[in-house]
Amino acid sequence: MGLDKHPILFKSLRLLTIVVTLAIIALEITEHKKLSLFTQNSGISIEDYQSIKSNLFGIKIFFYIVIIITTIVKGIQFFKFNTLWREGPFVRDIVFGIGFSLLWIVAGLTNIYTFYYAPEVICPGYFMSNLQPFSSKSEIPWELQLKCKSYLSITALAWFNVLIFLLSTILYWKLWIDKRDNQILINELF
Repeated sequence: MGLDKHPILFKSLRLLTIVVTLAIIALEITEHKKLSLFTQNSGISIEDYQSIKSNLFGIKIFFYIVIIITTIVKGIQFFKFNTLWREGPFVRDIVFGIGFSLLWIVAGLTNIYTFYYAPEVICPGYFMSNLQPFSSKSEIPWELQLKCKSYLSITALAWFNVLIFLLSTILYWKLWIDKRDNQILINELF
């Protein structure tokens, strides 16, 4: 396949993970701002939605940590790509890929856990509960609709990041195997 002749593919995958992660950050900010705007405009306190399931929001911190770690590490790897490409591929690239895949799988699971456990907190007004302040979907304020759409987009992008990391890990593994086999062949010739 000659993956060693296509460094732009690997650099593009790293850039794609950064772009997806930055999109998640922007959507997280949008989600939080729209809920805050809604609570200020409506007089309904944010605690009305969060107090019943307040323990759910502790796992969001893990999601934020994964986002920060991904942005920093992948940013460094992107800007040092040429140096890393000349030196590698090493097992380091494969281990990073597996590690980030696992981090994003866990982050994705924690993100959807809150949806299944407390959908009225994640998408207020879209689900029936004793806190249902809206009689129909058409009455749901645009801030809450945008908050819910942002949450669903964040979840989709988080799982897309998992796929990107798995793909890049497989490609780095293949590249490492090819390079190792070529080295063995060169050693046998001499």
